[in-house]
Amino acid sequence: MFAREASSTMSDRLYGDLRRSIITLALKPGDPISINTIASNLGISRSPVRDALLKLEKDALVDIMPQRGTCVSRIDSERMHEERFLRESLESPVIELFAQRVTAIELARLGERLARQKLCMETGDAIGFLDEDDAFHRIFFEGAEKLMCWDIIVSMSGHYRRVRNLILRNSGVMEALYAQHCEVLDALSAHNAEVSRSLIRCHLTRILAEEKDLVAEFPDYFVKRRQVYEIE
Repeated sequence: MFAREASSTMSDRLYGDLRRSIITLALKPGDPISINTIASNLGISRSPVRDALLKLEKDALVDIMPQRGTCVSRIDSERMHEERFLRESLESPVIELFAQRVTAIELARLGERLARQKLCMETGDAIGFLDEDDAFHRIFFEGAEKLMCWDIIVSMSGHYRRVRNLILRNSGVMEALYAQHCEVLDALSAHNAEVSRSLIRCHLTRILAEEKDLVAEFPDYFVKRRQVYEIE
């Protein structure tokens, strides 16, 4: 029993570490992942590594190809759009609810996250910036008592998160996102639910305007879909 528990714990840890490496693009789309290499480097059996990769396959973050190996999945634009739609569908009503009941303590916490995000922006720490971005948004769900919704968003947003990381490489993006967060905080401070919801929807759709340029700049990172031509 203890051996199974130890294996499960190691598998969960590996899953978390690999998932973060994938969504932060430390492991890039298309990169190979070797079960044997990971197991050998960590001095563990193949079993927990295999279990972690199976979980990542369910998240659509790795492709496991029998007899061919395993690699980081390429970003699927169609899935990314669904993940973004899921987030907007859940977060829009949540922030409206949160705006109606937000407390001074929660506003202070949001302000602290903004201060940390500003520091990341000034130092060029894109990964830290995105971590603080998520921590800022999580407060809405916590205050609205909808943390299960946030957990669903996190678990189902691997492709969306990778695109968000790519976007932050573009000049001026962090500054624009930070400014939008400041506007959201102002609306929340005024308990203006309608404006808060409108700002969040605008904030979450920014990614759509950047997508075409990202696909052109990083073609190998995205799924190449076969074009269908009509026969006249």
